[in-house]
Amino acid sequence: MEGRKIDVEIAVCDLCERDNANIISECHDMQHIVNGTFQVAYCGNCGHYFLKKRPISEDIGLCYPENYYSYSMSSSIKSKINLKKLIKNKIRSNRLLSELALQFYFTKRLAIDEPFINDIDEWIPIGNVLDIGCGDGAFLDLMKQANWNTFGLEPNQKAANIAKKKGHIIFQQRADANFDATFYTNQFHIIYMSHVLEHTHSPTRTLMELSKVLEPSGKIIIEVPNMESLSTILFEEFSPCYDIPRHLHFFTPETIKKYMDKCGLQIISLRCFTNPIQFTRAIDILVKNYHSYYFRNKAKSLLSNLEIIKSFSGLAEFADQIGYPGTIRLVAERSQ
Repeated sequence: MEGRKIDVEIAVCDLCERDNANIISECHDMQHIVNGTFQVAYCGNCGHYFLKKRPISEDIGLCYPENYYSYSMSSSIKSKINLKKLIKNKIRSNRLLSELALQFYFTKRLAIDEPFINDIDEWIPIGNVLDIGCGDGAFLDLMKQANWNTFGLEPNQKAANIAKKKGHIIFQQRADANFDATFYTNQFHIIYMSHVLEHTHSPTRTLMELSKVLEPSGKIIIEVPNMESLSTILFEEFSPCYDIPRHLHFFTPETIKKYMDKCGLQIISLRCFTNPIQFTRAIDILVKNYHSYYFRNKAKSLLSNLEIIKSFSGLAEFADQIGYPGTIRLVAERSQ
């Protein structure tokens, strides 16, 4: 299949801003959306991995298929309003009740919004939440049910329109755009960015912009793929961590810490884990590139089956145990 033609540029390391990187691999788009070869580089100065030969910012939108997975997450994130959730919302909205609930292990979940149960151990007042790269608003749906004022950034017009119809305030722009005309200083109590930072041309600029609109005591939650994962070791460029040329940066726990320090953000918690779907996605990409159309369709159907994905749980646990987890997730706030 003939891919799209895009213009490229040569980048220097965004983390240390030095041109001291060695090319470690040359890859093409495994989804066959765009033509050309792209270069993955390792910075010998700071240890950051990044795409040295990469799409220019004006053409990056051409690298995404219309059915990119992050555009339609609502089907995979569902939540029903029931008595338990109504009780939770009542306790969650009251600081005194929440502080009491936080004292006990079995009631702790009642004081914290569901997406942050494993990341935040303190009460946060309900206010404004911003989802960067919100897709069709799946995460914002959960937050709206918990009575948050929901805002999102989403460059894809179709996904943005779906999120708007659900009642969220959505701005159709990229994560690394200037926020001055979109948001005001100290506007958000929580900023959520799941698997988005690696898509930006400059994580430094993006994090600086987010810091400006984060409320002084607010929290920013960031999730990115781990370049030093078992999936990457086993599958290399077929690993979801690569996803070239849509991924422009490849983080490790050490380099994401350096980014937080550089951008004036203090890490509250950082944990690494592996989702079994990372292995099934890698196999799916591998099959797409080396097998017939019929076999690809059969494999895609099998690899999207929930039970088959769960069967990789043992491998995911093994990756965590040997110190090569697939995902990095952190919570940070402004440095004092």
